Amino acid sequence: MKLQTKRGMLLVFCLLLCVSMLASCLHLTEDDFPFEGESDRTSDVTSGTDAPESTVGGTTGENPPEAETPERETETTTQTPQRETTTPEPETTTPKPETTTPKPETTTPEPETSAPEPETSAPSTDVPVIPVKKIKIYIDQGHNPFSPTHPPSWNTGASNEELGLYEQDLTYEIGILLAELLSKDERFEVRLSRPTPETILGTDNDSALDARINDAAAWGADYFISLHINSYSSASVNGLEVYTAESAGTSYDLGSKILEELIESTGLRSRGMKNGDHLRVLKNAKMPATLVEMGFISNLGDATLLDQSPELFAQGVYNGIIAYFASLQEKTE
Repeated sequence: MKLQTKRGMLLVFCLLLCVSMLASCLHLTEDDFPFEGESDRTSDVTSGTDAPESTVGGTTGENPPEAETPERETETTTQTPQRETTTPEPETTTPKPETTTPKPETTTPEPETSAPEPETSAPSTDVPVIPVKKIKIYIDQGHNPFSPTHPPSWNTGASNEELGLYEQDLTYEIGILLAELLSKDERFEVRLSRPTPETILGTDNDSALDARINDAAAWGADYFISLHINSYSSASVNGLEVYTAESAGTSYDLGSKILEELIESTGLRSRGMKNGDHLRVLKNAKMPATLVEMGFISNLGDATLLDQSPELFAQGVYNGIIAYFASLQEKTE
């Protein structure tokens, strides 16, 4: 019986201890229990969502419930992100000018693409091409070909019977070679008085000479060059000489250049420029004219060179023509 009483007291003691400990944890006071008429305000506090509104509208000096403090904190935290989300909006609009900035850059190259257009239109087909007029040079191979039955006035040239050489044959060959040189030069157009070995001009000396200068005039020759070979009773006489009808001017200048280049090409001595105003082909020519005596067929040295190296004489006359036009170019410049 005593043992049961002790156990009962111990149990009561434990219960009281638990109650006191529970009471100390709760700290319940009179303020924690609502009075009559305040149940509405308590229910507003516990409702949660409407608490901030009643607090804002409360009287001055009232202390808000402790339970409302975290709700205000959540409101401030929830409102803060809203301001943060609106802040980047200007940042999204800032790049817009950047997207419009490249537009002038794309329009800048447009003039560059249109710049080459004048280059493509530069070569106009409407501009006429003016052909360069060629210089017409008439080469007269002196005298008609030899014929055993020809009359005394047939206009045959000098001869060297011992060597079997004839002026008309030598002048014909040298004229052909000279024409070939001139034809290769694009600046010149050439015409021969005797294009073939059998060509015969006129019926006597005068008509043969007139036929040459008339043919040159009809063709529109710019220059007349007559090729001849000299002869003399003395075989010791030799050398080159050139005749013109004037002592100055175009004909003389052309003849001088031909004489200089013939000396250079053949190595024969110069007999100088001669007055040829009595010669029919010079005094009646309608264009600048010169007559070239390419050595003496009566001289062994001159005749042998003419027979064996006719190209030297053709080259010398050609070089003289080129030198003459070069001098004209220098005077123009």
